[in-house]
Amino acid sequence: MQKGLQYLELEANVAEDPAGGGPAVRGDFAALTASDLITKDVDELKRAVAERRVRGGGAGGGAGPATNGGSGGAGGGGLDGPLVPDSNVTRLEGHSSEVFTVAWSPDGRAIATGSGDGTARLWSVGSGGGTTTTTTTAAGGAGGEGAAAPASASAVLSASSILRHTAEGAATTTAPAPAPGDKSRDVTTLDWSPDGTLLATGSYDGVARLWSAADGSLVRSLARHSGPIFSLKWAKSSPNSTAPRLLLSGSVDKRAIVWNADSGEVKQEFECHTGERESF
Repeated sequence: MQKGLQYLELEANVAEDPAGGGPAVRGDFAALTASDLITKDVDELKRAVAERRVRGGGAGGGAGPATNGGSGGAGGGGLDGPLVPDSNVTRLEGHSSEVFTVAWSPDGRAIATGSGDGTARLWSVGSGGGTTTTTTTAAGGAGGEGAAAPASASAVLSASSILRHTAEGAATTTAPAPAPGDKSRDVTTLDWSPDGTLLATGSYDGVARLWSAADGSLVRSLARHSGPIFSLKWAKSSPNSTAPRLLLSGSVDKRAIVWNADSGEVKQEFECHTGERESF
């Protein structure tokens, strides 16, 4: 569902390239609300995007994502609410394809992201980990001829760990990027263990992987599903419990599996679903 909504928003922002190159996403990309995406068809969404661009300052003003509190033209580029200045923003940059899933660690000191580039990444946002650089946005921002705004700086954080998903499920630091159109290593879902020591990732290749949050190493691969995994959920447990940690996975193969995450063994398997299991 999440991916479908993203495609709807993208399609509503597609326009013919005036240079004759065919359809292209407009530079002044307009964000749509969840209510818009659920209740309107594509033609209605395109009209809503066009109306927002007009309200946002006309040609050149743009309704796109203003980067520094005023670059989207009049009315904040058609977006509701105040814009956050770049000085208060930290951007997590490094993925080379779309990001499908994100999750905060239980202690709130790290973020995990999963992408179509075949990697999950750990970002140490609360402890000063990773590498932070500062970039400056020139006056006027990305809105072109829209109302000018003062130049401002935003922080860019690099990942502290890169978790590469290979076709074989093995740990490696040199896995090549997936070929264009190759979805087999898309990281479609992820979930932190309750104690924050492990990150579970689910991939389009049907393999669930467990990673060490401390150093990003691959701890274990859980391979039993015959289709892409779209949902993962850890069982909650007492901090002092000696029972094995349990992980639940759901797949397009219409099965849900309960794993002993400490041994990699299958505890239970459910095959009662009549459709793809995409969330718990």
